[in-house]
Amino acid sequence: MKILETKDLCKIYGDDAGNELHALKNVNIHASKGEIVGIVGESGCGKSTFANIIACITKSTSGKILFNNEDITHLNYKERRDYYKSFQMVFQSPLDTFSPKMKVERYMIEPSLNFKLMDKKSAKEYAKELLATVGLSEGYMKKYPSELSGGELQRVVIARAIGLKPELMIFDECTSALDVSIQQKIINLIIELQKEKGFTIMFITHNLVLAENICDRIYVMKSGEVVDVLNKGDFRNASHPYTKNLIDSIFTIEKLKEKAS
Repeated sequence: MKILETKDLCKIYGDDAGNELHALKNVNIHASKGEIVGIVGESGCGKSTFANIIACITKSTSGKILFNNEDITHLNYKERRDYYKSFQMVFQSPLDTFSPKMKVERYMIEPSLNFKLMDKKSAKEYAKELLATVGLSEGYMKKYPSELSGGELQRVVIARAIGLKPELMIFDECTSALDVSIQQKIINLIIELQKEKGFTIMFITHNLVLAENICDRIYVMKSGEVVDVLNKGDFRNASHPYTKNLIDSIFTIEKLKEKAS
């Protein structure tokens, strides 16, 4: 069953001089229930624009977005609120989602209160449970963002996101702002939670090796277009020259590491 599908999704930006930038060109991507789907490409390829359109942050120029076979391309305010109960997004920088004056407790209980899912007391208890799920004690409830490390902040963001029990989660370069030693721990956490909760993941990254290790299918993007689709177990058999160059660069780096060791 397809959770998300885009059909010929396009995004065109224009400037005052009448020039047009095609950020997305007829993008067709789908993700089925329980899958981890990767979207890979260099900076500026359109992958984050794609994510922002799915998140209703940016409007598409044309094309369709289907969520559980329903057209969500042009949602009004109320429809977006309902959609956000089933969809959550984790951004590259966790600080972007925090107010520096907001303690973790308030940040964690907001979704439950905003969607009127439970009272404040129940929301606090639920927040403690969610923090425990991502390996953080209830003591973090009283902390401010400035008191947490990058890895701890990202864990809090993930805990809040899974609290609404979404069907689909997008992780947009969610580890690239973290130290290398923390990145793998966050990836392991995401995989563990996905197996436990069963949500579908769209994992956006510039790191093909990372995507290869965790994804069931990878869409490779270049200049706003999907140029290759790689299925699990067949990632190295790319058809597009751009993807082949990415893979060749990985092999080159691996060989250099072997020589250095």
